Amino acid sequence: MNKIAKAALAKVNQARRACGWPELTVMPSGFQQSAAQCPIARALTPPGGWTAVCQEYIDFDDPQMAQAVADAWGGTVIFPLDLHSDGASVRPLPPELVAFIKAFDRGEISSEEKTNGAV
Repeated sequence: MNKIAKAALAKVNQARRACGWPELTVMPSGFQQSAAQCPIARALTPPGGWTAVCQEYIDFDDPQMAQAVADAWGGTVIFPLDLHSDGASVRPLPPELVAFIKAFDRGEISSEEKTNGAV
């Protein structure tokens, strides 16, 4: 697993622990340039819920989950996401996750690494 993916996995697992979830040994597979289907979103989306990841923040449909993740990462929670949502946004996204998103979207974390379970 490359250095960027390893650092991102550590931050994802920090958030998962804060939510009472088990840690992952690898990042899930995902799609480039997809806020809801990137590896980070897939790792932090609860069953039946949604999570969207951007380079500056992460949105959750569950405000309690957003608060737990913000506390773990030392971030701020913005309530509500919009007038029609009970969700919440965590800002800023940790730099380790920003670096992962940029590298993943640029293809620097190759599909070969992904299929070998590195991310």
